[in-house]
Amino acid sequence: MQDQTLGQLVRECRLSRGMSQSDVAGSKYTRSFISQLENDQIRPSAASLGYIADRLRVPLSHLSQAYLNTEVPGRFVLELAEELVERGEYQQAEELLPCLLHGDNPVDTRVKAHLAMAEIKTLRGEYPAARELVQAARWLAVEDRDSLNAIRCYVKLGAIAQVQHQDCAAVEIFREALFRYEAGKEEADLLLLAVLVRLACSLFRIGSIEESEGLYRRAQGLLPDGDLEARARVYSGLARCARATCRYTEAVESFDVALVLYRSLGRTKSMVKILSAKGETHFLSGSMAEAEAAFTEGFRIAAEEGWADWQFSFLTLRAEIFLASKELDEAGQQLEAAFEILGEGRRPPALWMARAYLARSHLSSLRGSRDEALEGLARALEVIQSINAWGIEAHLLAAVGVIREGKGDLTGALQRYREALERRGIDPSGPPRWQDLGARQFWPEFTPDLGA
Repeated sequence: MQDQTLGQLVRECRLSRGMSQSDVAGSKYTRSFISQLENDQIRPSAASLGYIADRLRVPLSHLSQAYLNTEVPGRFVLELAEELVERGEYQQAEELLPCLLHGDNPVDTRVKAHLAMAEIKTLRGEYPAARELVQAARWLAVEDRDSLNAIRCYVKLGAIAQVQHQDCAAVEIFREALFRYEAGKEEADLLLLAVLVRLACSLFRIGSIEESEGLYRRAQGLLPDGDLEARARVYSGLARCARATCRYTEAVESFDVALVLYRSLGRTKSMVKILSAKGETHFLSGSMAEAEAAFTEGFRIAAEEGWADWQFSFLTLRAEIFLASKELDEAGQQLEAAFEILGEGRRPPALWMARAYLARSHLSSLRGSRDEALEGLARALEVIQSINAWGIEAHLLAAVGVIREGKGDLTGALQRYREALERRGIDPSGPPRWQDLGARQFWPEFTPDLGA
């Protein structure tokens, strides 16, 4: 019913599921708290309402309308909208936010509403609209002389650049945010933590591994006891830095910490990302059994959740393990299953598609099918060129030369590689490092020494 109170709706949901008030309270609240809620004696926070929705196994949006049936201050509406965004219920959040963008709401509420709306636009790929919202929020913060909210706007602009893989631009934005934070002698550790982690992430992506790790270490010292997600992100970043510098044991240990944290938070999508990275770390260190175990667990979770893109990626990763050990029939079965997903009209991320085509090319090469190997490389190149990943393209062009002539066009490949470095703001005068551009050395026999 439209005029149903929150307490009435919670009681109705609880009874329909045969749950007691203690069942709904769980380990976080008391039966008395739920009783007061059902009698409309208290108004829970948005986070509390989210927890209760999880206990009742209903979407947060199912309870939100009843929550808003009574007059609710703007800050409560904002908190509810932010919680909805966090849970992926974007449409419901978008319906709440417009009333907070203007009018008599405090400037702080208006700024944060703009940023929440920008987050929705970013997640939907509407980047120009997201930037406009952030710029509007920044002007509000500047006019109100609110330096902390202005810094939050810089962080959001940098995050939008990161999503678009514009990491050089993101680095400059995050450096500006960090400068403003330190120049203003602010004391908001959580905001500083966000800036450091974001900046460290973009620095890693452009190959500044040492500086990235230094920032993650600095962020580690700011971690609050209760913020498990921030802790997981920091340990995940430290793990990737360790892996990039071949400290595989240290990397696996940090990935394990992040995995435990994400599991305790119930973040299954983050768990599969960590399992993928952990498995690849084992692969690079030669621990094939451990790599296969990580990929198998990741595939199981992805299959349970119905995530076709991650199923595709784990099948490709398992194929790479079998290729490394020359178990060609098993590799072929994994790739056949992966490409069946493509046949169902689904499209995983471009880099994973390219990686699957490369694995199929490698399999054909090992079986002596030169034409099929070249066809696989051609398909991989087509995908890579569509996303302007020039460094990986140079790597593949060299590999094509290896198959065709027994040697790659090293001069041409090196030139494309240096062009890629310049595009990403990396000094091209140093020795070539494929990992700076994410161009993993898929097959040692097809990896020319461009430093020669």
